[in-house]
Amino acid sequence: TLVETGAAIENKRQAINDTQSQLDEARGELQPAQGKLTSLEALQQAALRQDNPKLNEWLQARGFNNQLRLAEGLRIDSGWELAVESVLGESLQAICVEGLDNVAQVLADLPQGNLSFVDVNTTAGAVSGDLGLSALGSKVGCDWQLGGLMQGIYAADTLEEALLHRSSLSPGESIATRDGVWLGANWIQVRNISAQDSIVERRGLIADLFLKIKILNENVETLQAQRVQLQEALKLADRQRDSGQSELADKTRQLGEVKSRISAHQAKVEESTARKEQLQRELEELGRLINQEDNQVGEAASRRRRRAGLACGRSAGIWTTASPTPRVAVSPVTLSIPASASRPAPGCSRLWTAWRRTRAAESVWRLSVMRCAASWRQPGRSPARTRIWLMSWR
Repeated sequence: TLVETGAAIENKRQAINDTQSQLDEARGELQPAQGKLTSLEALQQAALRQDNPKLNEWLQARGFNNQLRLAEGLRIDSGWELAVESVLGESLQAICVEGLDNVAQVLADLPQGNLSFVDVNTTAGAVSGDLGLSALGSKVGCDWQLGGLMQGIYAADTLEEALLHRSSLSPGESIATRDGVWLGANWIQVRNISAQDSIVERRGLIADLFLKIKILNENVETLQAQRVQLQEALKLADRQRDSGQSELADKTRQLGEVKSRISAHQAKVEESTARKEQLQRELEELGRLINQEDNQVGEAASRRRRRAGLACGRSAGIWTTASPTPRVAVSPVTLSIPASASRPAPGCSRLWTAWRRTRAAESVWRLSVMRCAASWRQPGRSPARTRIWLMSWR
């Protein structure tokens, strides 16, 4: 329905806004992380002597540009980064190679700059004496042996512990602490640097930033794809809503037309019903009048038969005729008497005179009735009803 479609559109718009907010937040985290990564990589390249263009060209020409630096191949236990960096120093910049014989052949044309190599095939390892301290090399993991770089160097958690064992050190042995202090039997070296100045620490920061940037990029791509999908779904929902609204308008128009036709039909039905009721009432009234007139006609016919019988009875004692039965013919205007009834019987002159007066009065009465019938016959009055009315007066 349109209500559900409208609610779906609002939900999709809200989802798009939420996705856009998440996308803006991810981009807001991504840009500073990328800037920080760029800065740390530049510092790391400078620390590893990878910012010398001539030296880089020389390494690339001899196939050393893809070799790992020592600092990139170390896995140092947490908390011992400064200790290892204090001991290895610039050796962390060394390029890891398998054997130094080939390196010795190309060093003749080395451009100006500092460069060091580490042979990863060396099998000598760090050993520990009887000081009761662990070797610093045990704090470092690597795919190859570090050789003499970590040999004779012990690890102490604090400077106090290192000073306590300093008197027991043999020539060539030393102790490094967690906070970067490195000391021997008759010397001490302190490396007080920040995490960003430390090659090892910076490498960890770079790795963390790289992973964070990778995750943020994936989130940005996912959110962008999600936003595109939501926008397409919103367009589809808008089209469905427009189509539904158009269909609703058509249905509303059709409904209005149907209602108009129904109203017109109802009006006709009501008019027909009223006309039918009127005709029914007229028919009932007409039936009543017909019954009444039939009764009146019957009564008039009865009266006429009685009068006719009386007249015949009277004429039987008055007239003497040669014909079988005297008959009087009465027209609406004149009264005619047969010639055979023109003479009264002897001694009946008074009766004859009374009879003639009665017939003349009846003729006048009939003429009056005919005139009244003519005036009563008006336009719209049926001839049948006029005839019935006339018969009721006869």
